[in-house]
Amino acid sequence: MHLYKERKMDNILIATDLSPDNENVLCRAIQLAQASKAKLHILHVFYALRIPTVNPREMTAELNRRKAYLYELIEKYERKAPLSFAFHVVDEGRVYDRIGEYTLDMGADLVIIGKSDNGKETSFAVSTTTERICAESRVPVLVVSSDRDRPYHRILICADRPDIQKTGLGLVLRFASDAQITLLHMEKMASGILARLKSAYREWQYNRIFETMNAIIASKKSAKGRIIRKDVADMTPEMLAQESRDSYADLLVFKKRPSQTLAHKPDSLTRMLLRNTSADLLMVGRRKK
Repeated sequence: MHLYKERKMDNILIATDLSPDNENVLCRAIQLAQASKAKLHILHVFYALRIPTVNPREMTAELNRRKAYLYELIEKYERKAPLSFAFHVVDEGRVYDRIGEYTLDMGADLVIIGKSDNGKETSFAVSTTTERICAESRVPVLVVSSDRDRPYHRILICADRPDIQKTGLGLVLRFASDAQITLLHMEKMASGILARLKSAYREWQYNRIFETMNAIIASKKSAKGRIIRKDVADMTPEMLAQESRDSYADLLVFKKRPSQTLAHKPDSLTRMLLRNTSADLLMVGRRKK
């Protein structure tokens, strides 16, 4: 097992309606693209602007206003660091389908979205656009909910498997090497010889990952971050939400689980965290082939 392989971050895709209400999402995407030196693909599904009472000329004028707002925002950030970006306008189509298509077409390594429905509660029988994207995406998804205009300072990584811990750390170190990273580690009670051996092997893997990542951060001359360990007995959605609040985390990283086959809904952990956590959420997992 390779202890560390830096996660590729060549292309970042952000899906946005280009409204000032989502400026926090755009700002975060620009910051991460600059920090990781990735190309930022800005995707806008124009279908979202289609209102029966609005004629095509007014719609075009509205799109031009939103594009002008986007370029003005990018220009402000380019004064601090260079940014490579591309702007894609898609006419019609379901938002989550078009995002999925562009994720593959652009070879995106990360998808960035905001919370849909403006944070309103919806039935657990109905998936929001954000939840649908989280459930179906083949790459890590970052859901931006905070309006903080600064780099991540406190990151909480929650995973009970070494490969997910390694993936999460490898990803966030691309853009947050100055952060304090808390690695939650769940110790499982093992019964039987084989189970205990497996548990001991995972513990050994975990310790090596922990030590190696701290050494990598220390080797970065400009990095000021550090990784700390916290052992927990369980990782329920309620516990993770509470840990996030207690640690004042501005980013919570956790394992993305497969969607339910027919309904394409995210698992209960994802839904609970989307609805009960103010921190940004980064979902990672094994990339599908």
